[in-house]
Amino acid sequence: MSTAAAAPPSNRNAAAASALVLSAAALAVFLVTPRASPAALGLLALAVGAAAGFGVGARDLMRLPLPAAMLAGLGFWGLISLGWAADQKEALGKSALLIGFTLATVAVHTIASHAEPAVMRRIARGALFTFAAGVVYLVVEELTEHAVKRFFFLVFPFTMPAGKLVTDPDGEVNIAGYISNRNMAAMSLALWPMMLIAKGLAGGGWKSSAIAVLVALAFVAMAMSAHETSLIAVAAAAVVFGICSAWPKAGLGVVVAGWLAATLLVVPLASWAASGAGLHKAAWLPNSARHRIVLWAYTAEQVWQRPLTGVGAASTKLIDARRGAKVAPLAGTAYEWRSGPHAHNVYLQTWYELGAVGAALLCAAGLALIGAVSRLPQRVLPHAAAAMTTATVMGAFSWGMWQAWFLGAFMVSAVLMTIAVQVARPDALNPARGPSS
Repeated sequence: MSTAAAAPPSNRNAAAASALVLSAAALAVFLVTPRASPAALGLLALAVGAAAGFGVGARDLMRLPLPAAMLAGLGFWGLISLGWAADQKEALGKSALLIGFTLATVAVHTIASHAEPAVMRRIARGALFTFAAGVVYLVVEELTEHAVKRFFFLVFPFTMPAGKLVTDPDGEVNIAGYISNRNMAAMSLALWPMMLIAKGLAGGGWKSSAIAVLVALAFVAMAMSAHETSLIAVAAAAVVFGICSAWPKAGLGVVVAGWLAATLLVVPLASWAASGAGLHKAAWLPNSARHRIVLWAYTAEQVWQRPLTGVGAASTKLIDARRGAKVAPLAGTAYEWRSGPHAHNVYLQTWYELGAVGAALLCAAGLALIGAVSRLPQRVLPHAAAAMTTATVMGAFSWGMWQAWFLGAFMVSAVLMTIAVQVARPDALNPARGPSS
């Protein structure tokens, strides 16, 4: 029997209350200030730890499932690349960060399996209510052109982001629409675990209608925002969810095909997008998309300089900076022929910085994760496959792979799915059956 289940009732009640508050705080941090996603990960770890009474042994915590072992292996390969990395300090810090986040996420996954189902439901309930409030907040922000943020920056001007995100002409606070891009990414990554949690907690009737309204509001927020990647990611995930709901093997086959293409074919695809399809000149694509196609084409070309080992973890930014502030544009475009600080594509950045070895480790980690998803119960599998699809697409079009908040966001999504799976267990759905042994 779990440690939490063996504790006195008063302690168990206190643990449940603490877990609920911590999970609610974690989701609030994640959705409102996604740059603090590592803190959200820590709060979720504390919530799950409280649910299990912090009684899981070190030996259990050190057992790495295959997906995590491969991902940690990618981090260790980044450490090895210190030998040739352009920025050794960055390579050391970012590789250690990936390893640390991976180990922390695995520890939470292990602890969750020892937690009392009733307390896990408390965690899930706190997370779900806060997620719903966060979705409403994001809708209001988009409808009012970020009125809450503008008020906050006026009251606390020292918190105003520097650079292009916020300007203050004539005493007015004007906020660029893409200031909410990270919020939309966080909401997208949390959406499928939250849907599974809602399904596990809801009993039907008006509750099912409430879930539908919540999902619709999330789509509305994404549609109004400037972050097209979130909308694309969730739309692709919805297709996978539908296929997996009807034909699980076929749906997982789609996920496998997408993952293999992303990790193994990204270099030729990136080259073809510019040189073959000429998408960097396609008027129907947004300016940001055309620019990224040029960044991808340049980065793909550089991969062949060190195709096996790459240029070293977290080296892109320094290598690009060495070329100077201004670089000649690609012929026929206004876009500079360079990589930029990162390629806006996790898979291409892996090839460039960590080479074929790194790409193989990343590919293996994803395939192992898909294998784990395939063994989940059918009521859970479509949500997990959709969550992985969302993360896969998010990694293909958005931020750099070593950004701490971005790594943390993926890990928070994984932890939320762990919680959702625990809530969907038969003994969690049927509290009368009692805690698991």
